[in-house]
Amino acid sequence: MRSSTTPPKLLGTADHEELMRMVDSLPTATRAAITPPRPDFPFDMSYLQTGEQYVGIVPDAGIYRHLILLPAEAQFVTWNQARVFAAAAGGVLPDFDDFDLLEKNFPERLHDEDSYWSSELLNQKEAFYVCFGDYGHRDVDSVDSLTRACVVRHEFAGFEHSVSMTWHTHIKVAREAAGMSVERLAELVGVMPSTVARWESGETRTISGPHLANVCTVLNVDGAWLLGADDE
Repeated sequence: MRSSTTPPKLLGTADHEELMRMVDSLPTATRAAITPPRPDFPFDMSYLQTGEQYVGIVPDAGIYRHLILLPAEAQFVTWNQARVFAAAAGGVLPDFDDFDLLEKNFPERLHDEDSYWSSELLNQKEAFYVCFGDYGHRDVDSVDSLTRACVVRHEFAGFEHSVSMTWHTHIKVAREAAGMSVERLAELVGVMPSTVARWESGETRTISGPHLANVCTVLNVDGAWLLGADDE
């Protein structure tokens, strides 16, 4: 039996152009970018020593630290001399995250024409330096080369409420390398063994900041590596 349904009417060129004008006239809905809020960790400026400058907050795998720039600065020192100088001044050499914040908040404090040793060591013979005259260019040089050094120190600010693990098996690898059982790690971190098991299996992909700090301390591993930052 033949259907009596009327076949659809095809749009002509004029109809199509009119339809497109109607679509273009509709308001466009835009979705705002979602940025997780950073916890507020105020710093008491009265804790600064003479000549020190407060730089800001540096995130470090679920932990936040206040960054403080010391007035001490050395010229024409090797990497090892720079480390000794920083320790004697009561601080450390800045790492890349520290330098990023220094460049952002205190660009006038660092000499554009000079390079500065970082705390980052490539191998036993080479270390990284940062040159601010070249838009924060990073490169490596012999640890015996002579360059400038500035000094920073860190004060604990607080924990991220929770952070996401992108490579959960790092916890298991580190635990087994330390020759530690799930039960023992749980005891030292302060959680139930079932919690550690869920971390290692990937059933739970988030870990609180305090627990992350405890795991890193107990297993003697870097927080960024534990969270899988090096795998991205």
